[in-house]
Amino acid sequence: MWKCEKCNEIIEDNFEVCWNCGNSNRGLETTFVDKGEQVNFNQPQRDIHFGSVKSKYPTLIAISKILKIFAAFTGVIVVILIIMSLTFNTASLALFSLMIGGLSVLVLIALSEIIKVIIDIEINTRPFTRQK
Repeated sequence: MWKCEKCNEIIEDNFEVCWNCGNSNRGLETTFVDKGEQVNFNQPQRDIHFGSVKSKYPTLIAISKILKIFAAFTGVIVVILIIMSLTFNTASLALFSLMIGGLSVLVLIALSEIIKVIIDIEINTRPFTRQK
């Protein structure tokens, strides 16, 4: 659908001339959502992107980054524990550290990524900018 520049009438795509005023200059490309509200496709639809300076969820982004830092810190501690346990010939402690520590690192990274996915889903499913 398109909006006539002259009379603001909404015209079907298969018409090149406004039926109301006869104007042949196509205006804004539009479509209808939710009870006839118009969406303007000529304006930028997304002003927020994950990781940008302007974000709607700065706390969630900070939590996601903190979780990644904890994951890295946990990974370093696990490697140190494995090296120490192998030095003192306690292979069972090394195996236990590898299993529990590795799982902890994976869980922390997964939580961080889940937060990012949720933010991206919200951004990508947000309704388009509505025209007034």
